[in-house]
Amino acid sequence: MAESLKLRYEIDLSTSRPELDAGDARIRRLESTDRDALAQLMLDANVGTIDYEGETLKEAIEEVNDWLEGSPMLDHSYGVIVGDRLVSAVLMMNLNGAPFVSVVMTDPDH
Repeated sequence: MAESLKLRYEIDLSTSRPELDAGDARIRRLESTDRDALAQLMLDANVGTIDYEGETLKEAIEEVNDWLEGSPMLDHSYGVIVGDRLVSAVLMMNLNGAPFVSVVMTDPDH
């Protein structure tokens, strides 16, 4: 049987921490207190796309709560803030002992 080649990429998340402050846009780590802003962003990012199935803000809040109550990696989940508004986010979680990009979302105006 032929041996298959598997590639493995590793990122040291303990040292990979983006920081940005560009005018009124900045990147920061997400916190559990960002729940409502994340839910609104999730809804805004999906409306009008093939992923949108008529979900409501309440359902988006439930989705964010599920992530927060699961295995979120808050130290490695980031949001882009413009002014005082969350406009983009990447949600990381621990999946079977490995980091996993759970959700990436951006407000359609950005």
